[in-house]
Amino acid sequence: LPISTFDQAEAVRLLGLVETANCFVASNEADDYDAWDLIRLLTPVAEKAKPSLVPQRHRQTLQLMSNLASCHYFVATHTPGGRSAEKAESMHSFVSMKQRFIEGSAANHGRSCAQRELLYFQALQLMLAAELPTALRAGYEREMEELCTLHFGQRTLPEELSA
Repeated sequence: LPISTFDQAEAVRLLGLVETANCFVASNEADDYDAWDLIRLLTPVAEKAKPSLVPQRHRQTLQLMSNLASCHYFVATHTPGGRSAEKAESMHSFVSMKQRFIEGSAANHGRSCAQRELLYFQALQLMLAAELPTALRAGYEREMEELCTLHFGQRTLPEELSA
């Protein structure tokens, strides 16, 4: 088997592409794009940011997954009637990408720390708004309740922090 080598210059270049994509999504210019256009712009960047080339738990990589997931959620929940296959595919993409964001963010804090950032809570909240399989939903509901109790002294996310 050939030994793969890490190309630091390529990793930095690709991480720059990821950061540029995230900055675009946060810009006023992105407001002129619909969710499908953003998916078409962001997907090639995400495909280039392969695990062997870009750290998957880097803040920018996680943000790109979250941005793409949010676009897919919008498509899945706002696509008109007769396109159920597109809606289902986008919901599947949303769940997969948002799970990667949630898992990567949790891993960045380590196993012995329950500290979480606002974006993490908002990602959980969006997952709970989606149509999820019962077991997956139950796990996210339990996690949200436990973290909210720890962070805010109540079982739900405070209204002023809701997305």
